[in-house]
Amino acid sequence: MASIITVDQQKLVMNAFAATFQNNLVSKDLVSWKMYNEEMSDRNGLKVAEQVGPRYQITQTTNGVVDLSTGVQDSVFGSEQFVVNKTFGASMGWGDFVKIRDIGEARESTALTNAATNLAEQIDAYIMGVAALAANNEVGTPGNAVATYADVLTGYTRMKEEGVDDSDLRMCLTYGDKQALGTTVVAYTATDSLSTSTFRAGFTGEVGGIPAMYTQQLAFQTPGTRTNGTVNGAAQNVNYAAVAVSGAPGQYMTQTLILAGL
Repeated sequence: MASIITVDQQKLVMNAFAATFQNNLVSKDLVSWKMYNEEMSDRNGLKVAEQVGPRYQITQTTNGVVDLSTGVQDSVFGSEQFVVNKTFGASMGWGDFVKIRDIGEARESTALTNAATNLAEQIDAYIMGVAALAANNEVGTPGNAVATYADVLTGYTRMKEEGVDDSDLRMCLTYGDKQALGTTVVAYTATDSLSTSTFRAGFTGEVGGIPAMYTQQLAFQTPGTRTNGTVNGAAQNVNYAAVAVSGAPGQYMTQTLILAGL
């Protein structure tokens, strides 16, 4: 007498894949924007619009109040659109999983582990690359490792000067930076307790109070050269009301300046 045991292999594979994928995805701790998680769905094409409130010019007067006889400032509300439109996938055959019969086998599957790890690495590289190109507040010397406590605090100081809250700060360094910081820890001449609280916590999660992580997926930047350009022509200003509403994802409230002499 023979019996056939049917296993829901799809769930076994996906559960093990998701666990391995999440454990290898470094950038998951760098992305914290979850405001519209519940609103994005297949019905709206994974696209939502966020309202941007008006900002007003503040005036200061002495011995009186500002003259409002000429009118008041307009209250213009803008909007920005956000969309999820990037897809990462690993093409694998059913034969890679046909022998999986329980969750233990799924977790031990070399094919499954490699696919999840490779996918996590690619997503990490993409997110790190976008972050590197989006920066407009660089500090330090290009090509030099983050090797001292002062190097760490230089970036922290820049963020605080721009009004960034501590809860939004994350530090992502290369393993070369970790090696350079480790050399400084060993050579640090302060008391052991100060050395430990300042640096050594960085190897368990924080450097200078900032959550830190290390990855080999950071994008490299090669600084180029340029000449000082100029704005080509006057009267290029744009009324905010004309650009306040984003027409598509990636189109933010901006104006275009024509440059010359670069």
